[in-house]
Amino acid sequence: MKIVLSFFVLLAASALCLSNVFAQAGMQAHLPEGAKARIGKGGVYELAYAPDGTQLAAASTIGVWIYDARTGETLRLLREHTDYVRCVAFSPDNRTLASGSYDNTIRLWDTRTGEPKATLIGHTDIVYSIAFSPDGRILASGGRDEFIRFWDVQTGELLRTFAGHAGGIYTVVYSPDGKTLASYGMDRRIHVWDAKIGEFLITLDPEFEDAGLALDRIYAIAYAPDSERLVSGNSDGTIRVWNINTGDVIKILAGHADRIRHVAFSPTGLILASTGGDGTIRLWDINTGEPLKTITPASGAFFTAYSPDGNTLASTDREVIHLWNVHSGELLRTLTGHIGYVYSIVFSPDGQTLTSGGSDGTMLLWEITP
Repeated sequence: MKIVLSFFVLLAASALCLSNVFAQAGMQAHLPEGAKARIGKGGVYELAYAPDGTQLAAASTIGVWIYDARTGETLRLLREHTDYVRCVAFSPDNRTLASGSYDNTIRLWDTRTGEPKATLIGHTDIVYSIAFSPDGRILASGGRDEFIRFWDVQTGELLRTFAGHAGGIYTVVYSPDGKTLASYGMDRRIHVWDAKIGEFLITLDPEFEDAGLALDRIYAIAYAPDSERLVSGNSDGTIRVWNINTGDVIKILAGHADRIRHVAFSPTGLILASTGGDGTIRLWDINTGEPLKTITPASGAFFTAYSPDGNTLASTDREVIHLWNVHSGELLRTLTGHIGYVYSIVFSPDGQTLTSGGSDGTMLLWEITP
């Protein structure tokens, strides 16, 4: 019996090795035009490149996948979470990877070895969003338990807890100078906090004309590079530019005929891109509030991402990705290959690769600069 069992164990191991070989070969087989690799297993929630561009992390339904960003080769699977992984982020110094999960925990990993460094326990529900401070010393997290927590990255110690949202927190984002943190939650409000001492500063309330309707809400937020302004994309089709010190609306950018789905600043911070439920992409001069260009994809647009040089804008619509010339509005390429919704797109730091991931359980690496 021992001999028979050993034989089947050996046979199973051999089959596993062969499946890995075939899977690796399958990464390059039957690829869509323009794609150089297909990677990933499990639905992908979020993608993040390491600051030095060598690694790519994917938060998925079965763990955190780490890939060689240049070849697409699987480096490791981090599986210590006991439920779906919702978010990932690299520290600015490239030494630590953080992941937040449906298991209510945050885990810190050594980016060189893949070994766990700490498990941060404190949230009592799903961790939706994490963000490193610009100096990399603090990790902020927000979750469905309505709390924002600040953690010491070196020790894993919980430093302070913010409470103020009347509902789960979808997004936490640091200002570029690291002095403030903005959070957006299910209560459809933006709170701004002093990131150093944990003091609540101000609430940014859009005050929709149809206030009280369940659909009145903010869909996206982003800091301007000067750290003094913050933009919100709203359900009434407008984008509001806020002064975070006074809480005043500086400008209202109007043009979309339906809710704002996503907002993104160009690398220079001078141009804001927005996508709307009306199917258009609009580019705005953030200083004057003037519309610069309107792009109308044939199939609409959901998410956007700027290339590092600011010359190319990628947009998604369900399973399709479009690449646009920012200056002319010309459609450069249409990337097709996903068979499910694309939830995340991100350019590599050198701008030569675009990575997309979504509900079909795969990521595609597209060669932008042949």
